[in-house]
Amino acid sequence: MLALGGLYMVGRSRPAGVVDGGQSILNPQEVMAQVPPDTQPYIPYSPPPPAKIGVHIAGEVYSPGFHVVPYGSRVNDVVVLAGGLTQYADLLRINLAAFVEDASQIIIPAIGEDLPETAISGSQGLQNQSGVTADGRININLANLTELQTLPGIGAVRAQSIVDFREASGGFNTIEELMNISGIGQAIFDNIRDRVMV
Repeated sequence: MLALGGLYMVGRSRPAGVVDGGQSILNPQEVMAQVPPDTQPYIPYSPPPPAKIGVHIAGEVYSPGFHVVPYGSRVNDVVVLAGGLTQYADLLRINLAAFVEDASQIIIPAIGEDLPETAISGSQGLQNQSGVTADGRININLANLTELQTLPGIGAVRAQSIVDFREASGGFNTIEELMNISGIGQAIFDNIRDRVMV
């Protein structure tokens, strides 16, 4: 009995956090703190995609023109917003399941219509076209930085501001929205009013 009592007292006197063999019980947070920083897994930052994008649809739909759709939309979503396909639409030359991109154009060809392959972008029905229209005006929803800088008073900084604004807002609904951009006031807008469109 005396021997058992002595062993019990020795066990009671062992410091907390120490197991047999004198090894300490480590806290998991303390273990992670001892891992060198350069061995921690690196997770790169990915900015969130825009909430909405602007797309131009033309051809055999009932309401062709510029439409704003949620990011991740497909050609069929834009067709629905455009009032649907006409009876003349050639479904064999478009891909309704294709994803649409910001500032892209969707052309819905008519049956038998002779269009260059670049106009319908293979089977997707998408075209990243020039922002300069046939009459020489600049489509501010499609124009790139170089095309925007052909406008009087629009240099590299203001052109980038136009692109940033349309990406953040999902595109321009009216040309007057240009005056919502810092650096483009009434005077500059009056100079380019007749040279831009949406």
